[in-house]
Amino acid sequence: MHKDKATLLRRARAKYISKSLSSSLLRKNPDSPLKNSYYGSLLCSHNLYQAGQRITTSYCKQRWCAVCNRIRTAKLIGGYLPTLKGMKDPQFVTLTKQTVPDKDLVASMDLMEKVWRQILRSDANKKRKIKGIRKGECTIRPNNHYHFHYHVIVDGRENAEWLIDAWLTRLKGVADAQAQNYRRADENSLKEMFKYFTKLIVSTADHDKQLYPADRMDVIFLAMKGRRTIQPFGGLHAVADDIDDLVGQVYESLEGADQVWKWSDTD
Repeated sequence: MHKDKATLLRRARAKYISKSLSSSLLRKNPDSPLKNSYYGSLLCSHNLYQAGQRITTSYCKQRWCAVCNRIRTAKLIGGYLPTLKGMKDPQFVTLTKQTVPDKDLVASMDLMEKVWRQILRSDANKKRKIKGIRKGECTIRPNNHYHFHYHVIVDGRENAEWLIDAWLTRLKGVADAQAQNYRRADENSLKEMFKYFTKLIVSTADHDKQLYPADRMDVIFLAMKGRRTIQPFGGLHAVADDIDDLVGQVYESLEGADQVWKWSDTD
């Protein structure tokens, strides 16, 4: 089963981004508690093992890895797409609060998770029984600030408006009403939900693209460690994201003798 050129190029690009990111993370954060994980990402899908017609590889399984995330995103979209199609009026909701400096990021995440649980357990929701999917995302802001926020897909415009009202009621003074929003959800909304939990690449003033500073990404990765990024609620079943068992999957099926292929940056 031969892959088309576009697929191969996307796979190669993901490996290049992952290697560049992990190298930068290791170099800029030598004392990070995640240094061993960064090293694992450096070696992710580095060797391909061909045995007859089967080619397999090993994955680092880290959420920041572009190689693993391509597979993870496809699995999540495929798994949750029937749920989205089963909704009568799916809405894509964004819930935010004020940005915070790095020293307050973990506390800010904890507060938002607490408020989210309060909303789901509230008497009002016991009557309403909203159901959907929630994803946490954290992005880098100027002046060493960070923006943690939720993207939520929920069924019904009325439920979307209620969710925002419940959010603002519990976060008076730290959540701006104008920063919360919703729109009709579609398949592109799922792609936006599952593509990443933080943006890795930024556009420069001359329209070039580069990785965000590695020291700032380390702050996000540490704050997100151990947290559930994707959470279905209201009785929906979780879809396995394949991060825990993404090992030794079939990579390609080709004709040829047994051998080992190694990743190289050169032509």
